[in-house]
Amino acid sequence: MSDSEINTNAIPCTYINVETSEGMFSTECAVIIELINGDKISLFADKELLIEKNGQWLLKVTEVKKNSNSQIILLPVEAFETSTRWAEVAL
Repeated sequence: MSDSEINTNAIPCTYINVETSEGMFSTECAVIIELINGDKISLFADKELLIEKNGQWLLKVTEVKKNSNSQIILLPVEAFETSTRWAEVAL
């Protein structure tokens, strides 16, 4: 299957609240994400995956499962602290 045959509209994406600062390169930002348990993880994300809304930065992620008070997501890259792309964050 080629990339042009993949239906990316079927992938459930959402945006989560994050803290940001400058990245190592002009095309990226350092991102801090708070997990459901209160721990924080960080990663570098391409600026194209971030939007600012009402003074708050949001990161585009893949939504895997939504619960009543949290959601399991797949991050765009692995977090430094956990070495995984999986995370559970508050809604």
